[in-house]
Amino acid sequence: MQTTGGWCEQVTEQEIALAKAEIGAEGVGCEPASAVTLAGLKKLVSQGKISTEERVVLILTGHTLKDSAYTIDYHRNELFSDAENAELSHAEQLHHAALRKPPIVLEADPGLVLRTLESHMKQPQPA
Repeated sequence: MQTTGGWCEQVTEQEIALAKAEIGAEGVGCEPASAVTLAGLKKLVSQGKISTEERVVLILTGHTLKDSAYTIDYHRNELFSDAENAELSHAEQLHHAALRKPPIVLEADPGLVLRTLESHMKQPQPA
């Protein structure tokens, strides 16, 4: 890091969860450890160590199936305790809420699954 003039940053579990959800909202499934890169980048940008005009490369090596329980718990709002969630700012709570997509439980009927997928694909996505 000293040779290249780089930085190392520490991120919280909440920051990792948010970064993972943001990556997921773009249609890319990753494991929590892979979301650390985005969480760290966001901190470095907010600290002014990296400019918003700079180009960066974030390495994502693990897919979402590596830890699917994490993703399911996040979207069910069961990943963190009430006390941990209470530590978030109101803006952070709203950001998480906007990214959560609670599971839809369906019967094992291919037609029903396809109709449900199609109905969700036609819905306008929030900005």
